[in-house]
Amino acid sequence: MTWTSEKPTVAGWYWMRAPKCGWRDCVVWVDKDEDGFYIDVGDCDSEYVMDIEAEWLGPITPDSYQHGRAAGARECVEKVRARAALWRAHGGAKIGFPYGHLTVEGECDSIADELGKFAQAAQDEKGVGNANIKMS
Repeated sequence: MTWTSEKPTVAGWYWMRAPKCGWRDCVVWVDKDEDGFYIDVGDCDSEYVMDIEAEWLGPITPDSYQHGRAAGARECVEKVRARAALWRAHGGAKIGFPYGHLTVEGECDSIADELGKFAQAAQDEKGVGNANIKMS
């Protein structure tokens, strides 16, 4: 799932990001009546989705979290495989130039840096914080 400005077209739970409306990111139930899709905004009031300038992520399903983790893990595996192919293409353990490290430890640090950038990009896309934490 990715954030989109496309309006929801099915009822369900969605993340909604609407800073221009002065609303914080929140999870909302999108429902449909004879006039279209709407969200309940409290006090027995509702807003039609077509009238809200927002980004949407969803519909959220009970297994959305697991799907996201699995997709992230697959992307990490591909990054490591690409790194291994680079090593093989440059003579395996003899690699040094242009990457400047000759040790397995150096290569592991390099892979960790790449995966850290990947994690931060995912955090930035979802708007959920800083992934630049040092893991030991």
